[in-house]
Amino acid sequence: TTNLTSDAHPVIANYGRGGLICAICEVENLAHMISPEPTEYASITTIAGALSTPSVSVENPVDTYPSGTIAGFVIDTGQNNLVEADLLNGLEICTHNDGSQVECQSGSNLITLTVLLPLLGPQTGVFNIGFETTGDYDTIELRIPGLLDANVLDGSVDIYNAYVDYSTVDSNGDPCPDITITLTGGSCFRTLSSPV
Repeated sequence: TTNLTSDAHPVIANYGRGGLICAICEVENLAHMISPEPTEYASITTIAGALSTPSVSVENPVDTYPSGTIAGFVIDTGQNNLVEADLLNGLEICTHNDGSQVECQSGSNLITLTVLLPLLGPQTGVFNIGFETTGDYDTIELRIPGLLDANVLDGSVDIYNAYVDYSTVDSNGDPCPDITITLTGGSCFRTLSSPV
């Protein structure tokens, strides 16, 4: 997994896409979304009655990421796993390439993993959320249409970084083959490794 930080990638943090800026929403420390410091984050807050969907994005104007990778964000909701399903219904991740939207996923189509941030220790509500892409992209966008309805009581999310996970593709960007392993009988344990 590669966090898209400004020290390692030519990335830009943006608020809103296509002029859709939520006038009564707040974004604080936008540049922290591309910061290499693991404790820095941007915060986005939705306010009841917002008519447009707030969104933030990380764009790489130089490089394109291959289809089949997982595109997403490391976020902190301050909530625990009990509201995770509701939270996912309140978030949408989209990819773009050369200014055109490639695809969007939300709800149960998002992959979520609890994250342990090394400098922060285990944090309640810190997740990697994303999805396996089907097209090439240079921008990852997080849309937050329904936080107040998703049991995120204060309507805010902290965003650490965007990320690209290459574990689903090989070094040429081709999809990794599916591997089926069948274990039968006994109590032997084996460690399997794959050159990725």
